[in-house]
Amino acid sequence: SAMVFCVFDDRTILINEEEQPGKPPFISLPGGGADSYEEVPLDVIKRELEEETGYQADFWKEIYIDRDFPKLDWAIHYFVARNFTSVGVPENTPSEKIYSRKITLNEFLNFHTNPKFRDKGMKYMMLRAQIDPAFRSEIEKMLFE
Repeated sequence: SAMVFCVFDDRTILINEEEQPGKPPFISLPGGGADSYEEVPLDVIKRELEEETGYQADFWKEIYIDRDFPKLDWAIHYFVARNFTSVGVPENTPSEKIYSRKITLNEFLNFHTNPKFRDKGMKYMMLRAQIDPAFRSEIEKMLFE
């Protein structure tokens, strides 16, 4: 799996509000899973970004790999992307709806209390960034520099 922090020049981050069949609505970063075992994480996230948002980016940097899934051979690769070009409209289907919007870093960090934000592993990072100024500074450098 792969997720992306889409970072814009005004220091905002793109999030998705999603509706999928059989699941309650949720909030997430753009991202998703591989279509095959051969698909590498960077290709996964480039495809997912375009499908979910209609954007392509010309800057990509992998910033973190979450392998904290006991008893599973699973990883989530996190990327930062910048310098976007709109190449079309998101590929919503009748059963899946995705609405993208830009938010500030402060708004994003406050999602740790939002039950609709589904990345439970990231919630720890979000809370820590709010209470630890040095860690927040690291996050800002990782995303915005």
